[in-house]
Amino acid sequence: MEQREGPATLEQQQPQQRGGVLYITDPPPTLDFGIDCMHYETGAKFRGVSMVPKGLHFVYHSTGMGSRQGFFLYFEKDAVVVKSWDTKNEDISAQLLLPEAALQSLLYSIHHGQEDQYLGPYPLQQHSSWLNLSNYMTLSTLQRAGLDFHTPIYPGDAEDIPAELLSEQNKQAVTSYFPDQARVAQFCDIKLLEANVRNSISTSPSLDSTAKAMELSQLYLDNSTLLENVVSQYFDNSWEELLAEVQLSFMLFMLIFSYPALEQWKALVNLICKSERVLVSQPNFTSCFIRLFYEQLQYSPGDISSFYICIMLYCVLYTYIYRYVCL
Repeated sequence: MEQREGPATLEQQQPQQRGGVLYITDPPPTLDFGIDCMHYETGAKFRGVSMVPKGLHFVYHSTGMGSRQGFFLYFEKDAVVVKSWDTKNEDISAQLLLPEAALQSLLYSIHHGQEDQYLGPYPLQQHSSWLNLSNYMTLSTLQRAGLDFHTPIYPGDAEDIPAELLSEQNKQAVTSYFPDQARVAQFCDIKLLEANVRNSISTSPSLDSTAKAMELSQLYLDNSTLLENVVSQYFDNSWEELLAEVQLSFMLFMLIFSYPALEQWKALVNLICKSERVLVSQPNFTSCFIRLFYEQLQYSPGDISSFYICIMLYCVLYTYIYRYVCL
């Protein structure tokens, strides 16, 4: 990382310019390190990042010998977060490995600017992009996915896509007992809920065979009923939490190359795009989703499912503009 021109030490900077500090003890050189929307190959002097804005951030890294992994942090104003590099596991440890005396000495050095030469500045020019990509995400979003602040997150693979996550018993089964143990994000199981909705229609005693056929056909044509069930059962009737999971799955796919996250993102966007009644009847949600989806398209490289993304965007715009605005 190249140092930004400016005051020589954190202590000399204005309060609104200082921001938070993420300090990593003894990381290896040539580390693939990223925070939010930017990543770098670090040099021998790299120890962390300064001028981190207040709020939610995602830190990710790889030595090049394995997959990327990361963790979420929430920075209060001017907070200092110290992490230790675990040479045995070759990752940033969830537990601080410094003795208390060494930690206090390091904090003193950071506060007085003695470590500034080892800290790269947070890319403030990219902060607005990160906010647009993560503005719905909260701690509850992470906890619903079995995560927490500082929890190491692995990308996972096809075997980590759960078959059932509706029951509380199954949710507890995939949650690690040790809070610092690395995890793969767990998402809502849309296919399972869809099967339950179809089964409830097929077995409903209040509907005759003709009505059941009509209900099932309508469910194929318009996924609004399924989407409303997803929001009700998984997201406590919060449409913003639904958007937050769209953001979480997208960011885990883009930043640590998580295949389960990619599949979840595709499933959620596809479900929303096929929910015509919801898109027409809830213009605020539709506007928020279009803005969110636009920001994700802006961040995505052109060679990742370009045709598929364009088709989904067309579906959203068609439904919203022609069915809501024009009619």
